[in-house]
Amino acid sequence: MSVSGARGQFDIDVVGCRNLAEADNGIPDPYCILSVIESSETRTFQTKTIKKTKDPAVSLKVVFEPLKVVDGSFQLFHKNLFGKAQLLGDVSLEMSHFVPFKQNDLSLTLSKRGHINLLMTFYPSNNEASSVIRKLHLENSKFVDTDFPPEKSILGNEEFVQEKNLSETNFMRASEFCRYEKPELFFSGTEPADIRQGMDLGDAYFLAAMATVCCQSKLIRRLFSPIDYYSSFGIYTVNLYLENKWKQIVIDDMLPVALTDSDDQWEPIFTKSIQKNELWVALLHKAYAKVHLGYQNLYNHNSINKAMEHLTGGWAHHVSIKNNSDAFDTMLEYKKFRHLMCCSLVPASKLKLNDPLSKPNNVGIVHDHIYTILDVREVKMNLDCAPVRLIKLKNFWGYSDWSGKFNKNDPRWGDYKLKFTVNQLDEGQFWMNYADFKIQFSELYICRVPPLQYNVSYDGEWDMNSAGGNAKYTDTFEFNNQYKLKLKGSNNVLQVRVYVEVVVENNTEEPISIYMYKGDEATQNNLVCCSSLSSSTRQVIETVLNVPVVNVDTYTIVPCLFHANTMGKYKITMFCDKSAGVIFEPAPRKEKVTSIKGAWFSGVLNGTHKAIMSFSSNPMFLLTTSADSTSTTCTSNKHTISITVRCPNHRVAFFPYVMTLTTFKKWSSNQMKLLEAKDCCLFPANSVFFSNMKLFECELKTTSKYILILSTPDECTEQFTIIIRSNRNMTICPVK
Repeated sequence: MSVSGARGQFDIDVVGCRNLAEADNGIPDPYCILSVIESSETRTFQTKTIKKTKDPAVSLKVVFEPLKVVDGSFQLFHKNLFGKAQLLGDVSLEMSHFVPFKQNDLSLTLSKRGHINLLMTFYPSNNEASSVIRKLHLENSKFVDTDFPPEKSILGNEEFVQEKNLSETNFMRASEFCRYEKPELFFSGTEPADIRQGMDLGDAYFLAAMATVCCQSKLIRRLFSPIDYYSSFGIYTVNLYLENKWKQIVIDDMLPVALTDSDDQWEPIFTKSIQKNELWVALLHKAYAKVHLGYQNLYNHNSINKAMEHLTGGWAHHVSIKNNSDAFDTMLEYKKFRHLMCCSLVPASKLKLNDPLSKPNNVGIVHDHIYTILDVREVKMNLDCAPVRLIKLKNFWGYSDWSGKFNKNDPRWGDYKLKFTVNQLDEGQFWMNYADFKIQFSELYICRVPPLQYNVSYDGEWDMNSAGGNAKYTDTFEFNNQYKLKLKGSNNVLQVRVYVEVVVENNTEEPISIYMYKGDEATQNNLVCCSSLSSSTRQVIETVLNVPVVNVDTYTIVPCLFHANTMGKYKITMFCDKSAGVIFEPAPRKEKVTSIKGAWFSGVLNGTHKAIMSFSSNPMFLLTTSADSTSTTCTSNKHTISITVRCPNHRVAFFPYVMTLTTFKKWSSNQMKLLEAKDCCLFPANSVFFSNMKLFECELKTTSKYILILSTPDECTEQFTIIIRSNRNMTICPVK
């Protein structure tokens, strides 16, 4: 097995040098340099100087990623009397050919003269299993998973064990129950027919998900770490998408087994492959059981949708066929992008995937089987008739033929029978028109799988500066974080398929949404698409965009929570089926933000504007907006300033008043006069203040000054923070 694809550490020991080129008219005191070229970058690792000796020895430990290495060389140098490095010889190394954990004894002939003896060992360190394997390698033993031990406790509780007659269950490694054949993780490919249910655990939802996903073999193969030498230590790593991120599940290969009645052979009790020595089915099932803390806990624990997401990292949903008039259009659209789809007549809890007692109905459909959707077409077979809606399905566990319309022998096919290769369909495959599909099936499961070609992620946060709420908050929506998607013209690329996903932390209970706009401005007229508001911690939008031939097209992406001023952290990821000419990056923030802390104090009467005697005792602040030197006109223009107040005690009622400094001076000279709305730029409504915004009339070329009075109707002791947001520079300071 090559080390390619694994990051790790090389231990290199120089155990001897013979017949080296002489230096300084005597025995050299050399040092070694390992040079590694990773793509366009060269990295070097140098040993200590070897003291003058006939048998020098030194050790070197280096860390790099062999997958990226395109060349490597080992050089021996000596510094002469003048401190200048003198090359004693070098040799090229094929590092990608080293077997992990195996000590490689190399005797290398140097280019000038002499030999150097090396001991080189590669220790992978790219995952949790690597440190375990290193220990197993030293002990010459095999892995036993102490977190999910091969004991009856992982099967279920005592009642479950008795009910299922599992008291005498044995655990064996694959090499033990496959005595006559070498166990393999995969044979040539993966397909649903590989899967056999075994003892019913009420986990048909997971088997149905496995069956659907394995129609695209690469999706199943990428779940297993591509380091097959792990298997010799009885250890496997399975990647599952759990809690909105990929997690590596480490398991051993000890499976619960029982003797078969027919040939007195051991075989796995639960889900397994039809080929006894193919392991991916049983090991994936075991990893899923480990996640759920036991096989018994798989019983109706999830839906097919959720299981498909766990296996793909995609976005799955369920469609009721009989109650959805657009189901065919949905399938037609998703099939273009090779999304996963399956269907059934009964809910997942009632599926029996390979039950020999399951019988087909009068037209050949087995009601408790899952059917995979292979193709969706709309075909105009006759110029005088409407297009025919056709769906290609396969039942991988049943061999009964569909006998309804558009079966293999139906004359309706006409000349299209050859085009659709009807006579060459595999066993279990058939075409069905959509009208019959709606009669025979009721449940449709769809999983949109993100493209693997290109993705970019950023961590983000909705905080006091960026929690603008959804698009209905017209005054604050623009304060949300924004991201720019840029598409550049590329040869032979006319369209790209783009997904933008937002995953929020679990402590955020607010519904989330994503908006995409054409251009640099997030305005309703430029809206391309948006997601529905969802209380899920994960949301996605999907669209197909045209790629410009010459120019660059820019799109603005805005992730948001439902309410403004709601805090939360998130991760945004852009997936695309093309990488050339695609740029996704955070947009620089347009507005300037400043803040200041203040407090109301006990014993000080405050009150709203109606409390004439005490209103002026409220905290006051001077706001100064800078002049806009870039403006070419002297006319007035509306300028947006957002004022947000945060208070630890959300029950405190507070009201902001903003007036120009000139108005404030006039009013303060006669404080017995009741302050009115016409005197203020911002005048609060008679309700608890949460967040407000006002459009101020500003002279762009002049500096404007305002007084902010923050009042509370009650005598209280409470701290607060004022946040000012504007697209012009502003300062705020307290008025003494």
